[in-house]
Amino acid sequence: MKTKDLIIEEFIKSFGENGFEGTSVDYLAKQVGIKKGSIYTHYSGKNEIFTIACEKILDKCIVAIKQLLEVERDKPLDEQLFILLKTVCLESDFLTADEIAFSKRVAILSSSELLSLVDKLLAKYDNFIDDTVSRIFIDCAKQKMLAEEEITSAISVYRMLLENLYIDSLANQNCNEKLNHLWRYFWKGVCS
Repeated sequence: MKTKDLIIEEFIKSFGENGFEGTSVDYLAKQVGIKKGSIYTHYSGKNEIFTIACEKILDKCIVAIKQLLEVERDKPLDEQLFILLKTVCLESDFLTADEIAFSKRVAILSSSELLSLVDKLLAKYDNFIDDTVSRIFIDCAKQKMLAEEEITSAISVYRMLLENLYIDSLANQNCNEKLNHLWRYFWKGVCS
């Protein structure tokens, strides 16, 4: 693995354990086996390393979700939506333990500078999720599973479910039962 990649891997691990302030450039250099100044040969500083680490994890999520939905594309549309919800919220098997810890730490950031940066980075992921969910709901309307005029509302409620279940999962709450109950009522409401 290249030094540049090792720095990102060590940052993800350290950030997940210690947060942004607890992850020093000096520590990263020691972990990677280089001098502190050599970090700046690869990156301008911690903010750039943080940005690249976030992008790496978000891109990994997007690729994994695309692959999953490709495998599941022949399943009924409601099952595709349920699988997407369950995967994003509960079964991030495609992320390492360090990447999950990093993601949890990002979710509780307090620095306004970092929050602003994360919001910009999340826009790509959010757009991907919105496009994916929209496509599935449009297909549901074409199959007369819901009225066309209900697509926007269904997408909004689905996104709220997704975001709330994701937040609950970050708190290490067992969300499987909650997901199953919410899904059943959500889908009944969409189809009525």
